[in-house]
Amino acid sequence: LCLHKTEKVLTPSYLYNPQHNIQLGSTYLSLLEHNYFKDLKDPDKRRFVSVCAYNWGPTALRERLLDKLQTKSMSREKLYKTLLDHVPEETRNYLQKVEKRRKMYDAFLAKQ
Repeated sequence: LCLHKTEKVLTPSYLYNPQHNIQLGSTYLSLLEHNYFKDLKDPDKRRFVSVCAYNWGPTALRERLLDKLQTKSMSREKLYKTLLDHVPEETRNYLQKVEKRRKMYDAFLAKQ
């Protein structure tokens, strides 16, 4: 990752530090969304795909699903449903949890 501007082997103690773990996870998710899946112009579609790739792996997602099902031309609703229907159960649950929380946070921020 480009977080430290240099190649670095991260120790278990580094990874188990919550602040470092959040920083690394956020950086990885950003790389997925803004680099690996930059070809998806719709930000919602890009978020759905990036969340699934974060959990399942970007190569698995692209090779086993995205390249086979013409997902670029799908509506965001159709893509979301397709992801839920075709990704592993763990990834499906993860995407649903992330979207539920995102909507909850959006509602909270709208009240502020």
